[in-house]
Amino acid sequence: EGWRTMALPYADLGLGGDPPGEPVTPGLFQTIYTAGYDGADFDEDNSDGFANVFLYQESDNTYPVPATSTSVPEGRGFWFYAFEDEDAYTSGVQGTFPKELTAAGTARTTDFTFPITYNSGSAFPGANLLGNPYDEGLDWSASGWTRTNVSTTVYVWDPAFNGGDYRSWTNGVGGTLPGGVIPVAQGFFSYAMGASPALTAPEAARTGTRPDVLGLTGTPPEASGESAKTEAILPHVQLTLAGDVAGESRENTLRIVLDEDARIGLDSRDGYALEGRADAIRLVARAVDATSALAVTSVPDEAEIDVHAEALASGAPTATTATLSWEPIVLTDEWTATLRDRVTGQTYDLATAGEATVSLSPEAALFKLSGDVPK
Repeated sequence: EGWRTMALPYADLGLGGDPPGEPVTPGLFQTIYTAGYDGADFDEDNSDGFANVFLYQESDNTYPVPATSTSVPEGRGFWFYAFEDEDAYTSGVQGTFPKELTAAGTARTTDFTFPITYNSGSAFPGANLLGNPYDEGLDWSASGWTRTNVSTTVYVWDPAFNGGDYRSWTNGVGGTLPGGVIPVAQGFFSYAMGASPALTAPEAARTGTRPDVLGLTGTPPEASGESAKTEAILPHVQLTLAGDVAGESRENTLRIVLDEDARIGLDSRDGYALEGRADAIRLVARAVDATSALAVTSVPDEAEIDVHAEALASGAPTATTATLSWEPIVLTDEWTATLRDRVTGQTYDLATAGEATVSLSPEAALFKLSGDVPK
């Protein structure tokens, strides 16, 4: 059981449900447990607070419940809590995982412009929970996308990944989302980075395949750390911090990217570090002149970056021993990068692959990364 980020693959498809004593509500979740909206199995007006479908509103950081089965706009994602039980009116548990969902509708075959927003006064400015509007996989790094003031990083929640965490993909860099493809019926987070954002997917970004929604099968898919596509790979250093927290293996990856189109400070070439489970390893960068935690930070040339490493148990900092590894990817010989442990004074040359054992304390380990490339 647990949360998934999902979407409706057809504009004329609803959420669905099977309310007792009423006609079946056609939709994606017709055969499994639903609650909180008109046409759901249970608590149709959400008066008892049992809803298991929630949209996310960027403007005020709220989670509204859809009013009806057909109230989810095309291209919007939503949080869905998948229960193992599929019948709220029969004692015991009726159902198991994986869940099989049946969807039918009119397939979109044209470009799609997403309803993305940016409100500077929001608790999380620019955080948009969107959804794949196609009945095929959607390639985030395919050519032809229009992104105006939108990060090149996409995020998908996977409860089976790293104990429950976001998979991500950054154009020109890669990531943990398999192939950079957003599955069918999958919700995803995309971040607007400034006013008047625009995000349009070309119809050619459809993959012709139908990968499963992450978390429905319970088996995490394989994913390489970098793109296997023909897109140009940007020079970068990939740093991975791995260790045990609360008896479980956890890891986190930070990517420092050299991109001549980037600027010093936060911009669309950067990718936020979204928080996953309460038991975690975190390795993040801080943007220059900003407090945002980043999983991808891009610089145009010489830069100095603060890097923060910590282990969390039940959401609180804890001590552990971890392995820090790094790999330079498509860097020229003239490029230099040095990581310095501010606690011990130890320095590491990131221009060649390597690893080191580091001690994480409840106060966290602080690193300073310096990089340079010839002008």
